[in-house]
Amino acid sequence: MKCRPMNVRSLKSREHFCLVEDTILHNGFDIFTVSETWADLSVSDASLEISGYQLFRQDRGQHKAGGGLCTYAKSNLKITVLENLSSACDDDFQQLWLRVQCRKYKSFLICNTYRPPQTPSTCFESLANSLTDALLLDLNDVFLGDLNCNLLAPDPETTSLQTFISTFILQQLVKKPTRITETTKSLIDVILTTNTDIVSLSDVLTCSVSDHHLVYLVLTLKTLRLEPSYVTIRSYANYNAKQFNEDLSLVPFHIISMFDDFDDQVETFNALFTDILDDKAPLKRVKITSRPNPFISAEIRQLMKNWDQWHRQEVKRELRIAEKSYVRSQLLQNKGNTIAIWNIINNCLPKKSKSRSIIPDNPISLANGFNEYLTSVGSSAAQEAYDLAC
Repeated sequence: MKCRPMNVRSLKSREHFCLVEDTILHNGFDIFTVSETWADLSVSDASLEISGYQLFRQDRGQHKAGGGLCTYAKSNLKITVLENLSSACDDDFQQLWLRVQCRKYKSFLICNTYRPPQTPSTCFESLANSLTDALLLDLNDVFLGDLNCNLLAPDPETTSLQTFISTFILQQLVKKPTRITETTKSLIDVILTTNTDIVSLSDVLTCSVSDHHLVYLVLTLKTLRLEPSYVTIRSYANYNAKQFNEDLSLVPFHIISMFDDFDDQVETFNALFTDILDDKAPLKRVKITSRPNPFISAEIRQLMKNWDQWHRQEVKRELRIAEKSYVRSQLLQNKGNTIAIWNIINNCLPKKSKSRSIIPDNPISLANGFNEYLTSVGSSAAQEAYDLAC
């Protein structure tokens, strides 16, 4: 099972979301955690959903910019949000706990966590309290996230993190820098686990979406696979229309008149016709595979691989151009076909959400959330319409 965390610094950006979506689908990650989504009530679940994946999100809170967590998990995994362990603290420290069940295999816990640079190290007390409760479940725990404690250059915040790690006998698997600038190297993105036996591989790779490198791990659990879908089609690989017509001309269709019953006549015709059709265009059973993002070309994918601080704007620009060009070409190809045009337009619009967000249970926070959404929905819609038109 492949798991990866990423600090993306805004999923509200259409370009960032497309890059995250392609990264997930292209690599087939089973669990993908995101920190710094910057999402709030103005961002619908539907606008963040990825086909074949469940979405679990935790926004920072009302009137607080930045932050935010979300976790994508394959739709064939049984996921339970542990709301008693998850929290978004007043100091902006966040933790989102999920229980992951894989068929008959023992479930495990994933904690997606984010600590902003200005948050005091006392936040690890909240994480310690959650982990203490989690350990009572007698399950393996994995922590993924950006804690903004540089493990390569110890300071008071890093010391607090190391104390937390040693207190609970955790193992920190990331050994390479995860954020590199022209002047600094830091290790601030971590993978912590209570049991290294479940981890077969972990490493750090360059990333095309964020200024943070991509850390990942592979768990030694058997990956759940969706039951493949099959359809039966006719193979026209060796079909020859002229030969097919010649063979049909030799079929004794006149024997149909020997039957008085209409159903018998139809059955006889079908049998004679199908016998020739099966010979020239035989039936075959094929597996249906998911299709990649249609407007991300090989050239854009190469730009993503070469992504650095000098290429980010170029990749974003190419993504905007490619998506607009793709939609425009689809509309032109289906000119006059109302149904097809509406299907294309519908694909550009948010779908009805099936994902689950963590809803605040405080009535005042809930009321403030509705108020902020209703007062900003007009400007948000206007901005989205402007972005689509440009």
